[in-house]
Amino acid sequence: MNKKSVIFIVVSLLLGLIVGYCIGKVSISSKSKTTNEFNKDTSIVSNDGEKKKEATVKNLGEKIENDDFTMSFEKADFKEEIKWSTGSYSSRSVSIDPGKVALTISGKIKNLRGTEIQTSCFIGKITVDNKYTYDLKMETHNNGYSIEPLEEVEYDLLAQVPKEIKDSYNKVEIVFGYMNDYSIPTVTYINGAKQDVIDSLDNLYSITLTK
Repeated sequence: MNKKSVIFIVVSLLLGLIVGYCIGKVSISSKSKTTNEFNKDTSIVSNDGEKKKEATVKNLGEKIENDDFTMSFEKADFKEEIKWSTGSYSSRSVSIDPGKVALTISGKIKNLRGTEIQTSCFIGKITVDNKYTYDLKMETHNNGYSIEPLEEVEYDLLAQVPKEIKDSYNKVEIVFGYMNDYSIPTVTYINGAKQDVIDSLDNLYSITLTK
């Protein structure tokens, strides 16, 4: 074999190795990119797919019944005054802002626990015609602050709304709930923005009113 043939063979082998190396690198790079894109897409789907807690639907005339309390939903009304007697010569009332009325869900609640239930542990919101949102709270027709063990009292779930809503609304969605330990929910802020307390509640219920 002459010298030129040897050089040709060596050059050919070197070229083969270089081409093979380049092809392998491109293949690995492509595979790595595909895997990264797949992981990225999966992460996005997971974040977007996170669902909020669904509320248990209730209607007027129904109840919540569990080991801790029973709660009836008897009627819905717009009230310009909420006042009840607390004794022979005393009463309590809820202050309603000028230009507003109280949209209420009324009924009775009985505490079956061995300890008192703070009325402020029940919170919620109402949404009028899928557009206007107002805070909802509970007022009980006793001391207004707590329900003693085995005590049954009348209550109002109420939200103060502009008077014009009384005649103009088409649909009102009421969502309320409470924590498993009956603690009072706290408002949190993320980057200065107030977070919806409803999303943190362990138990949610909804009632929809239509004309």
